[in-house]
Amino acid sequence: MASRFFSAFFVASSLNFAFSQSSCGPSSGACTPYVTDIYGPLFNQIFADPSVLKVDNSTYYAYATQHKKEDINVPYAVSLNGLRGNWTEAKGKDAMPRNTTGLGAWTVAPHGDSGLWDPDVSQLNSTHFIIYYAAQSAKTNERCIGVGYATSPTGPFIPTPEPLFCPSTGAGAIDVDGVLDTSKSPPDRYVLYKNGSYPGSHSQLSHCALWQVDLADGYTKIGQPIQLTTPLPGTDGEEGAALTQMPNGRWLLMHTEGNWKQNYTTVYALSNGTDIKGPYLDYHLSGILLDSGNLTDGKNSTEIYQPGGPDFVGKSNTDFIFMAKTTNESLSRFLYAGTMAYQASSWSPAGRNGTGNGTGSGTGLGPTIVPGLNSVSVPLLPGTVSVPGPG
Repeated sequence: MASRFFSAFFVASSLNFAFSQSSCGPSSGACTPYVTDIYGPLFNQIFADPSVLKVDNSTYYAYATQHKKEDINVPYAVSLNGLRGNWTEAKGKDAMPRNTTGLGAWTVAPHGDSGLWDPDVSQLNSTHFIIYYAAQSAKTNERCIGVGYATSPTGPFIPTPEPLFCPSTGAGAIDVDGVLDTSKSPPDRYVLYKNGSYPGSHSQLSHCALWQVDLADGYTKIGQPIQLTTPLPGTDGEEGAALTQMPNGRWLLMHTEGNWKQNYTTVYALSNGTDIKGPYLDYHLSGILLDSGNLTDGKNSTEIYQPGGPDFVGKSNTDFIFMAKTTNESLSRFLYAGTMAYQASSWSPAGRNGTGNGTGSGTGLGPTIVPGLNSVSVPLLPGTVSVPGPG
């Protein structure tokens, strides 16, 4: 399966946006995010719920939910020549091996496997790395967020005796992502996660939540969790979120709506100010960043389906990864890279056109072709409206 580059602009906007010709910056007011291109699959291996770690200018690590067919908790891959370089999966290697550390005494292994989901690795300090992950609690039988430490990005990560937290809602937590707010001095550290998912089920209505943790250990909780989004009634909720600060200082919350087997769509929410804690305006299906479809650059074509689970590369607000299926029927998800850009725009927090129900029948904008670029064919969702893109 060859990796291919597609210059495909996916415009993510509401009809309330009025695009200008200028780029987005600190003095430009509101910004509209949009995806300029995607690249991948980065390698020909199943790699669900990915996260990415950049350790220097050329070395990248990516981590994924465990392969159920293999005795591995945290599979990983490495590229020594950039995000879009030559990726190699570390076959047979485990960043959190069960024979030495396991996932922690608080966990239970469902269905004969460890049940580890959504590992996310960050550099904690000059000598240590921290991993966040979701696993099933032996005490509550729900998914909780765990923590582990290692002196190498390849592990072995040693888990803490107790989980970071188990949500009080009784619905579990998954899709954790470590976030560093470097606009503060010293920076603030947070965990972003999906609140509301019973073990083995995506049917529980869920939302994106944020909890501050201690900068030094990434484990000691500060204050109480904050609900960032409110899912639309009748949907599968929201999950697989990533946060980055846009050039104008506001925060972009990139997350996924729908069911990953059928109608996954990557959308966005924007903070109303420069505080990472929000409040956020969630555009739902009026703010589509990635959607299923056929892409062509005039010579080659590829199909992606159910794109989701994005993760920004370190401090970058442009480079990100995500997962997608290569056929609509397949359940196998592969690793892709993408580029985000921002356009100055007028924005009113009072307005929202996103009234979708997670089935592709909502109002708002789907992917839109930008005139003057490479020819790209991206079908719109039913019921969506096409407008000219920025630039």
